[in-house]
Amino acid sequence: MAVWRLQTRTDGGRIAQYCLDNGVAAMGWSLLGVPQKEREKITNFEQYTVYAEKLYKNFGSVNRLQEVQAGDFIWIRHKGQYYMGHIQQNSQWYFDSSEEAASMDVANQLTNVQWVCLSQADEASVPGSISTAFIQGSTLQRINKSSVDMFSKLLFNCNAGKVVYPVQLELTEENFYSMLSPSDCEDLLCLWLYQQYGYVCIPSTNKISTPLYECVLLNPKNGEHIYIQVKNGNVDIDADDYAQLQGITWLLSTGGSILNANTHKNVRIANPWELFEFATNDQSTHIIPPSIKSWIHFLEEQEYQKARLQKKGIIFDTNKTYDNDSQDYMISRNRVSAWGDASRFIDRFAQGDYVLYYEKGKGIVAVGEITSMATITDGTEKYQTVSMIVPPDARHSIKPRELKKLLEKGFYFASTVKVPYLSADEVQQVIAELKCRQNEKN
Repeated sequence: MAVWRLQTRTDGGRIAQYCLDNGVAAMGWSLLGVPQKEREKITNFEQYTVYAEKLYKNFGSVNRLQEVQAGDFIWIRHKGQYYMGHIQQNSQWYFDSSEEAASMDVANQLTNVQWVCLSQADEASVPGSISTAFIQGSTLQRINKSSVDMFSKLLFNCNAGKVVYPVQLELTEENFYSMLSPSDCEDLLCLWLYQQYGYVCIPSTNKISTPLYECVLLNPKNGEHIYIQVKNGNVDIDADDYAQLQGITWLLSTGGSILNANTHKNVRIANPWELFEFATNDQSTHIIPPSIKSWIHFLEEQEYQKARLQKKGIIFDTNKTYDNDSQDYMISRNRVSAWGDASRFIDRFAQGDYVLYYEKGKGIVAVGEITSMATITDGTEKYQTVSMIVPPDARHSIKPRELKKLLEKGFYFASTVKVPYLSADEVQQVIAELKCRQNEKN
C-alpha cells in the first residue's frame, strides 16, 4: 500500500472538483494536439504512449499513475480542505477523449476512486508531511512517510466505522516531526529558545519573507539579535550561509544535517531530540501551541488504542521532582493520582491493569494493580485505587537503562505516562526483577 499526492491547484480548482464529482484521479497531458477522432481510438496505455512521446518531453506523472494500485491512498487539496481517495479494486487507467476532459485537460484518469471528505481536514488537521507535499514537486508523487501511511489508514478506518487496516502509530521523534508543519517547527524552536534563554520574537520580522532566516529574536539582556532557520525533514542546512549575520544564528533540521557548523562561532545547532523532549514534557504543556499539542495527544491516543483492549502496564511518573510528597501520598493511600492537565492520563488505566511507579533519577520503584472499576474524581484530583504488588524500597529500583536492557525495548521517558505500554508478561518480568533486588542481602 502506498500514499500519493495529486496536485490539482491549476484551473481555479476545477480539476479537484472534477475528481470529486466523478470519482476519479485525473491529470493532463491530454494529447490536445491530436485530432479528437484519433484520440477516441486510444484504448490502452501503450497506444497513448505512442502519441505522448511525440508531443511531450516528459510525462512522468502519467507514468506514475500506472504505479498506483488498489488499496493505495491519494490526497488532494481543494478550497483549503484536504480530501483522501481510496483506490478501489476495480480501478484502472482510462484515457477520456471527451470534449469536457479535453477542455479541462484531465484526459488521463484513474477510475473508481472513493473520495472521503474529512471533517475539519484543514491545514492544521493533517500531518505536516501531507501539507508540505503540496508545496512543490510533480503533479503526482508518492509521500514516503510511514506516519502518513498510518495516518491515512486510521482515517480510512474511522470513515469505514471498522478496522480495515491494522495500525500501530507510536509517539516517536520521527512520527512527531512528520506530523508538524514547517510553521509548527519554527514555533517550537522559538518557544524552546524562550524557555532556555529568555529570547523573545520580534513579531514584525516573522512577516518578512527571507530565504536566509525565518524571523528575528531578541536577547532582552543585551539586545543581541538571534536568527533562526528551520527545515523539517531530511534537509541539510549549510552554516556557511549564516556567517555574515550580525548576531547568533540557531539552525534546526529535524531529519538532516547542519554542515560546517563548527567553523562559525555565531552558529548554534538545535537538537531535534531535545526539542521533542521539550514538546512532550508535561511541564511544557502551557507553552506549547495547540497545533503541536494536538499531534502529541493524537500519537499518545494511538499508543493507548493499541494497548487498551488487553491487560497492560503503564509506567507512571510520580512527579516527585516537582512535588516531594506526591509519591508518598499515592503509595500510602493505595492509588495512582494526578492533578491538572496530567489528570487525563488516569483515564488510561482500566481495572486489572498495572501501574509502574516511576521516580525521576531512580526509575521504577514500585508496582501495583488497578482495582477500581473507573476513574475517581475528588476535587481537583483524579485517581484509581491500587493493590500494591511490590511496595517501594528506598534502596532498590530499576533505572531506565536497566529497564530497556531487561525488556529489550526503548521507551520515551519525558511525559507523565511513559510509552510504549508494557504487556502483562513484560510487567511480570519487571515485578520479578524488582522483587529479586529487594530480597538481595546488603
